[in-house]
Amino acid sequence: MLRHRQARLGSGSRKALRGESGVARLLSNASKYHWDELVEIFESFGFSLEIAEGGLGRPEFGDRTFLLIRDPHLASPAFGGSSPVLDLMKRRKSELPRVTRIWWLFIWAHHMALLYEGRALSEISRFIGADFNVDHLSKSVIDGIEKLSRTEIDEERRQLFADVLLDGDPHTEVPVRVKSFLEGMVSAGLLEAIDGVQPIYRQTLLSAKEAERCVTTGFHELITLPIQNPSEAALQIGAPLDDTGDSIAANDE
Repeated sequence: MLRHRQARLGSGSRKALRGESGVARLLSNASKYHWDELVEIFESFGFSLEIAEGGLGRPEFGDRTFLLIRDPHLASPAFGGSSPVLDLMKRRKSELPRVTRIWWLFIWAHHMALLYEGRALSEISRFIGADFNVDHLSKSVIDGIEKLSRTEIDEERRQLFADVLLDGDPHTEVPVRVKSFLEGMVSAGLLEAIDGVQPIYRQTLLSAKEAERCVTTGFHELITLPIQNPSEAALQIGAPLDDTGDSIAANDE
């Protein structure tokens, strides 16, 4: 459960994860005493344990889904960061962490814009309302970089982003970075890959619930900009960057 952060009980179109049905049955049959203990344990890891009944807008998704939602008010343990995802996105072993983090944040903002164009993050019932493929996301990111290149760079955070994103040909760099990003998001259970000639990616219930949590916890400045202007959103969210970029995505979350 800590690894995948979701366990479905019932039918569903998504292929079950290893051990998922067994975990879901245990959680479904837990007594109130054991449930309260589990909630407390998961909170110590920085997660809220929630139940989604009936699949929320997608009945075939499952009769009941247990989710571990990241809670910004709860402290995450040191090993609960994004190091595996960042390692996956590295183009070379010697690449500085700030370079990888900037690429991840810039691509993340553009993928959010594709997912939530024309809808609010609180619309859980439409969490599969937007699909995209590698080409869609790559084009969006390339357009964002080209827009950044035309932006007057007069702030330290803009300069830091420009030094990374404008260093090289985006038409060759972006598709590789995007594929690594998508692989990491699928592995984290935040995107689902639908097989086909070219895989189609869509948001998972887990990701939609966490997006909704951002709304309820008041992170409005972080969740509206990606829809309107993903390039500016990446700069806005990355504002706390220091000279090394170590403070981007604080605590590797």
